[in-house]
Amino acid sequence: MGWTARFGAALTVVLATLVLALAALAPAQADDRLVVRNLCSFPVWIAQEGLPGTKAVVKLAPRERRSLAVKIGDAVILPTKVWPKAGCDKTGENCTIGERRSATVNSGLEATWCSGEGCRSYFSLELNGGYTLPVSVEPKAAENTVAGCSPAACPALTTQACPTREDLSTDGAFPKLARQDLRMRDPKSKEPIGCFSPCGKLTAPTRVGGLGFKQTDTEAQAYCCTGAFAGHEACRAGPVDKTKYAKLVDQACDGEADAWAYDKAHGLHTCTGPIRLVYTICPKG
Repeated sequence: MGWTARFGAALTVVLATLVLALAALAPAQADDRLVVRNLCSFPVWIAQEGLPGTKAVVKLAPRERRSLAVKIGDAVILPTKVWPKAGCDKTGENCTIGERRSATVNSGLEATWCSGEGCRSYFSLELNGGYTLPVSVEPKAAENTVAGCSPAACPALTTQACPTREDLSTDGAFPKLARQDLRMRDPKSKEPIGCFSPCGKLTAPTRVGGLGFKQTDTEAQAYCCTGAFAGHEACRAGPVDKTKYAKLVDQACDGEADAWAYDKAHGLHTCTGPIRLVYTICPKG
């Protein structure tokens, strides 16, 4: 083999090695399975948990839409939570609405993604703590034979619709809780910024309008599905499913969202095969 041929062969090996090395360093290809849209007249920040490699909060201007990467491998389950925030600083923090998911009310989407033969994915609008902004979620699938893979839209969930005289007395056991305003208010301006669920009202901090009980306290058990009311059947047999809030969510979301814990008969959506979710803030009714 001549010098030129040997040089060419060596160069080919070097280039091939370099390509493999660069491929190893390159980030995994983004799986475009989640699209978020802001149809509000104001900017919205989308917060997320469970999406590796994606920013914790992403800003959307009015009418803007953006894809969030959902990176999963074969037969891997990836639980995800996303929710809207508004009235934030330039970093997407210190928000008026939706600042801390675990301590305040949010119009959240929860989804479990998977891939592989026989795979099933799940999603739900989790309103069992309350809601802030109207939302909807629509699954996109080329082929899907599961009846539960249907849209969930709640365009009428506004602060104006929030019950202001909710009976949380557990059928008269706690008469002082018989008339409760479920509107969550900004601690500074005192303006309504969301709507508590019955459990949310009973257990949220007093600084945002909650009553400060624990979910295991007897005053809250019937509405938080704990203690003697734990589980779907036991909780539904109590007063929670008869509350004005539960009826509002059921009507406003056409029976497609969770109004209380274990309310999966309404809110849990099941899809098969590859799916793509479109999550919209302030959908048009």
